[in-house]
Amino acid sequence: MLVEPYWALRTGSVPFWTVFNTRRSLRGLEEYLDRVPDYEEIRLTLFSHGVESVGLAGADEWARVLDRATKVGSFLGTDPAAFPRDFAVFARVRRDLTRVRGRQPMPPRMRWRKAAERLDDADGVELLKG
Repeated sequence: MLVEPYWALRTGSVPFWTVFNTRRSLRGLEEYLDRVPDYEEIRLTLFSHGVESVGLAGADEWARVLDRATKVGSFLGTDPAAFPRDFAVFARVRRDLTRVRGRQPMPPRMRWRKAAERLDDADGVELLKG
């Protein structure tokens, strides 16, 4: 619901999209950050679905990830005090994304055949061929 590939490219961001805001997803992000060089900026958007369900990681738990940024660590569009009932996140996230510094020119378009060749060799990517 909150996946923004256009803005990831436009801001030069490295997205880490999760399936849901569960503790399992949080652990996956923390494990990724343990393996890579530190990020100067980490911005985090939480999907608010309205209930505190089993396994859901709270905003306070996600905020620990923001502390790992060396310069800027902030929620993007998310009101952590209202999570998981922060339904305005759907409107605020796009507004906040337009305010992120580092706007990049969009990369040139790539034909599917060339993209498929590159993706087919990528680690962890499986292309379904029909």
